[in-house]
Amino acid sequence: MVFILLANNLLIDMYGSTGVAVFDLVQNASCLILYIYEGTARAAQPLLSTFSGEHNDQSRARTLRLALVWGTLAGGAAILFVALLPNVVCTVFGIDGADVASFVSSDNYGIGQLAAEYIGEQLGGSGQIAILTWPSASATADRVQGFLDKLAESYPDIEIVAEQDCNADRSTALNAAESIIGAHPEVQFIWGANAEMALGAYEAIKAAGSTDPAAIKTALWDVTYTGVTGDIAFDDVNGDAIRDTAYIKHSTNDGAWELETQQTVAQ
Repeated sequence: MVFILLANNLLIDMYGSTGVAVFDLVQNASCLILYIYEGTARAAQPLLSTFSGEHNDQSRARTLRLALVWGTLAGGAAILFVALLPNVVCTVFGIDGADVASFVSSDNYGIGQLAAEYIGEQLGGSGQIAILTWPSASATADRVQGFLDKLAESYPDIEIVAEQDCNADRSTALNAAESIIGAHPEVQFIWGANAEMALGAYEAIKAAGSTDPAAIKTALWDVTYTGVTGDIAFDDVNGDAIRDTAYIKHSTNDGAWELETQQTVAQ
């Protein structure tokens, strides 16, 4: 009971009443399946005790077999019902979906293809490029796939000399751009699969006013900006990002975030 109260309050804070409803539905469906197995075991128990006392091994084995078979079938049927008819289950528990008039979303695969088309036209169909990715996010993964498919289809002479996961982090992308240009000075385009990574590569080149790797590394020491993770600068040893502030926020359950506090690390 204490666990349920804590879980419900936590879910209300994080996801609102919908989160609680979904949690309760899953919990109750799970309990139903467990009760089926428990009921089968309890029904079989007195029979098994009687047959054991009578040393009737044949009847005891038959009872165990029937309990196992019917318990498995009943539990499996309940699982299939929940899996195949989720709308019915939701209706039973009073969770009715809202009528959706329209749904607007970006065509991430198409975005990747458009980016590849633009770069291919700018390079005249051949050249060296690098890409900054974030494969753990479906949106950026789709963009990269569209990008790669379009290059393979229409611009096979464009060579991808480097591909690096930057986790949608601008400072990581900035360092990656520096490393890529250092290893491949002839690279002509660096494509970022989302805005933060593209801006990171852009900051590296803009700060240096050049694509020269040595100039970019030197310029990094004077680059500072405030990102979503706090104030960011870059050290003068190897250009690693220095973050000195953390922002603590909470969800308002309507897609927005409110600042609770910020913590600055003393240098």
